[in-house]
Formats: sequence, C-alpha cells, structure tokens
Amino acid sequence: MLSGPEPPGRPGWGGQAPPGRIGTRVRWIIALTLFAGLAWMHEHPRAVPRGWAALVHRWVRPAPAPAPQAAAPGGRWPAPLAGARLRTAFGWQGRTAGAGFAEGVWVQAPAGTALGIPVSGRVVAVERSAAAGPWVVEEAPAGAAGTRIMYGGLVQAAVRPGRRLPGTVGTLGGHGLWVAVTVQGLPVDPLARGVFGPAWRP
Repeated sequence: MLSGPEPPGRPGWGGQAPPGRIGTRVRWIIALTLFAGLAWMHEHPRAVPRGWAALVHRWVRPAPAPAPQAAAPGGRWPAPLAGARLRTAFGWQGRTAGAGFAEGVWVQAPAGTALGIPVSGRVVAVERSAAAGPWVVEEAPAGAAGTRIMYGGLVQAAVRPGRRLPGTVGTLGGHGLWVAVTVQGLPVDPLARGVFGPAWRP
C-alpha cells in the first residue's frame, strides 16, 4: 500500500528538519567541538604553541588562591607581599608647607605582579583612585566589624564586590602596592600591632 506524503517539518527519508532545530544542532556541534579542542590542548600542551597553551591552562584551571601565610610578630593578619621593602610610611610626610598626611603605605613590587590577598574576608568595593590607583580594592576582613583594608596600585582589578577572599584581586603597576586600613572610618597604621605588624622592611 502506498503511503502518503510525510507531514511538513518532520525529518525522515528525504525529509527536512525545521530551520530552528538545525540551528540548535549546529550550535551544539560547535560547542562540543570547542570543548573537545580545549580539553585536548590541555592534555597535550607540548603539541600546542606556548601562548595558546598558557591561555588554555588559565581557562581550564583558574589561578589558585595564595597559600596560607603566617602573620608577622605582633600582627593580626598575614600581609600581602610580606617581606617586601617599604617605600612610603604612614603618617605625616615632609616638614615644609607642602607636608601631607599619608593614610596608607606604599610597598615596592615589580610591575605586573599578581596581587594575592591572604586575609580572609569579602570584597566590598572596587573603585578608581587618582592618588592610589588606578584601581583600589576594599576588603571587609572576617571577624573585624568596622575595619576596612584597601589595596591600591592595581592597573587591573580581577574581582567584583561580594567576592570572597583570600584570592588574587588584580595586577600591580609600576608604583607598587598601596595598603591602607581604617577602623570605624579612622585611618590606622598598617604596620601597627594588631593589624599587619612589621610585615614590610623599612
């Protein structure tokens, strides 16, 4: 017995699938192909150019959080870039009419340094700053109500408000790292006891 024509849009022998279904299949095929390619390059890095291998490694495996560190003697928290040289201290700077009060400290660091924050807490703000920027990340450390820690000198910020720390927050420029601490809105010396302590060399 002869069969009649197939219903429109029904795939079969010689039939055609609806355009929307074809588009969905193509997208799935492209996505699966890309995923398989990334997985293959990750497992066979020697067969991939060095630049591509580095990008694939970063995509497949995000940068790990900084290893746990110990606080300096008398300090409450472990300091980022501990042991680095202190470039500018906290407090009044200069004795002339141009003297000013530095609310934070500057720590030497090579340009391009990835800044890892070892203090547990939460990012509450990421803002631009003409004096301590271009970018400044503000953290609310865990277990210290009313305390804020600001990390500046970043040419690139890699976090948003709400991000949990420890972790990497961005990349430093050529001016080094700027660190400031406030308690109930008042500036505190980051090298004081109960803060970071003598974490950086004078």
